[in-house]
Amino acid sequence: MKPIPRLLVIFIALIVFAAGCRSQATVEPTLYPTLTAGVETSQPATPTVLPTATLTVTPTTEPVTAQVATASVNLRKGPSMLDDVLSQINLGTLVRVDGLAPGGEWAKVTTESGASGWVLRSLLNFGAQTATLPTIDITDEYVIKGKVTDATGKPLQDILVSLNRTVGTVYFEDRMVTNADGEFYAFVPSQHIGNWTLEITGVNCTATIVDQNCHYSGTFSQNGSVTVAVPPDGSWVIFVYTPGS
Repeated sequence: MKPIPRLLVIFIALIVFAAGCRSQATVEPTLYPTLTAGVETSQPATPTVLPTATLTVTPTTEPVTAQVATASVNLRKGPSMLDDVLSQINLGTLVRVDGLAPGGEWAKVTTESGASGWVLRSLLNFGAQTATLPTIDITDEYVIKGKVTDATGKPLQDILVSLNRTVGTVYFEDRMVTNADGEFYAFVPSQHIGNWTLEITGVNCTATIVDQNCHYSGTFSQNGSVTVAVPPDGSWVIFVYTPGS
């Protein structure tokens, strides 16, 4: 056997080495994001806005009470002398006052037994209470509203007014007194439809038009008397006082 020439051995070794180098897999480097200190790498989440809670405070007020100031008071179905009497309340009886009818003459009250109705405010003693009472709208009766003023338009308080009529032999009447605004209100139950007489019947001694002897010398427009229809048309009945000479 002939020996392999040295040059051939070196050539074969170079070929084997080169083949081994090509068989190695090429590995791609893994790239990671570059982080900058203090900088967020994503958008911040949108904050969720919660509704603001509203605290509703209900004022607590003490009920207004009053005592019956006369021997016996009629508790009526409505704020009028034309309304039926439900019962009577004795002197000194304590009642809760729920509100006033327009004009302020009639008070809606509730007794200790739970009975509810209307009484004249002037027949109640409120003591030192100064609470403002709510006005209760009257929707189940007809309302006649009027006003008394002097010639300059100044309201006259403490003028006595009557709403009356006679049906057969029966006389019906409701009486009012003007308030600080010169206003009066008459409330008529629905069964009393027809024509009524509305008239000024007198003046209290506390009125500004009387002298020291409780006399007045002037006159009222329309001779102090008009005819009104029930149901009313909603307009105001106006009486104007003109002083005498």
